[in-house]
Amino acid sequence: MINDKKSKVLIGCLALLLVMAVGYALFSETITINGTATAKGDFDLSYTCEKREEGGTGICTVTDNTITISSTFTKPTDEVVYDITITNTGSIPAVLKTVDSDNNTSSTDSSVAGDELYIDKTYALVAYHYIYSEGLIGDNAIEQAKITLQPGESLTHSIYTTWGDSEDLGITQPEVPEEGATINYNVTLGFEQVQAQ
Repeated sequence: MINDKKSKVLIGCLALLLVMAVGYALFSETITINGTATAKGDFDLSYTCEKREEGGTGICTVTDNTITISSTFTKPTDEVVYDITITNTGSIPAVLKTVDSDNNTSSTDSSVAGDELYIDKTYALVAYHYIYSEGLIGDNAIEQAKITLQPGESLTHSIYTTWGDSEDLGITQPEVPEEGATINYNVTLGFEQVQAQ
């Protein structure tokens, strides 16, 4: 009877030892996974430019990500507004990281380029760009907003040009040229794909 008890204890200890050994083996196993993860998506934006008929003539073109406009006015206070619709036609989000309107030109040499306002001082021609829906005007404000377009979303970016009031600008109004006065203006928008966190 004593041997029978010892046998049962011995078998119990061996069973426990076996369970512990199997458990240790299961928990101490190392699993290594090798491979490459890739994220797929298309980064694509489309631009359309529409001129609002508000006086004066003008053209608007988009090359890559640069919007170029040219407005011609025959009398002071004429104005032309261009609405550029940017649509994310890709499959990944795009963020507006850089905005540059410092490379503007005018029909004269006496012009001043600024962050929010560009002035041709010879004829008091004025141009600036803005995003009305966001309440943003000029390069820095738009750039700092880091606007993100999700796939399928659109944004309207506008450019305003006018033959301004020379008195308001502190300029003596010259004689109006027969062919009118022209101002050329451009804005380059640097969109980038949103980086994964």
